[in-house]
Amino acid sequence: MSAGPRKSPTAAAQGASDPEKALQDAITAGASRLEALLLSRILDARLPMPAREVRFAPPRRWRLDFVWGRGRCEIRGCPVHPAQPLAVEVEGGTYSRSPGRHSRGKGFESDCEKYAEALIRGYRVLRVTGAMVEDGRAITLIRRALAWTP
Repeated sequence: MSAGPRKSPTAAAQGASDPEKALQDAITAGASRLEALLLSRILDARLPMPAREVRFAPPRRWRLDFVWGRGRCEIRGCPVHPAQPLAVEVEGGTYSRSPGRHSRGKGFESDCEKYAEALIRGYRVLRVTGAMVEDGRAITLIRRALAWTP
């Protein structure tokens, strides 16, 4: 969920047929613990493989954690209409003692700007917390969002 620089994920992490390799590549490419856990849950649930760390508003360095319906996801037969791709953002640090960048004033405002730009560009943005990833609610929401048609 970072707007800052990150290693770019490999093509294998974005569209690998081997789930273990996709997960390992995502971890190597700089995925957070929660992003790696969500990817593992996506693979376990046999959902289509999303694209990872998708830059969507050049020259801004913003990236979306997971995207279905654009790029490699379309090649893999993703059920999402390309005009309304689904983006999932994992929001970490929601319950930490010292608030993280995303829950403090400037960071929160920057995230709002990023999500607004994603919406303007046609993305449906689903935000999930670490607790939602850990207890399975994130997968339930993703499954429902992937099944939704306009």
